[in-house]
Parts: sequence; C-alpha cells; structure tokens
Amino acid sequence: NPETNQPVYGRLANAGPKKRVMISTGDESVV
Repeated sequence: NPETNQPVYGRLANAGPKKRVMISTGDESVV
C-alpha cells in the first residue's frame, strides 16, 4: 500500500536519519 507508506515515510524521515534507515527496509521498494 504505497499510499499508506508515503505519509508514514515522510513523518519518520523528518524524525531523523536513524528512523529513515529503519523504515528504509520496509519502504525501500516504495522509495
């Protein structure tokens, strides 16, 4: 569900680089 991952990715990405790496495993395909 890219629509569901997009907003989550944006929020986590703003949280910090560490969070981005963690979600990168799940949202990597979306990114």
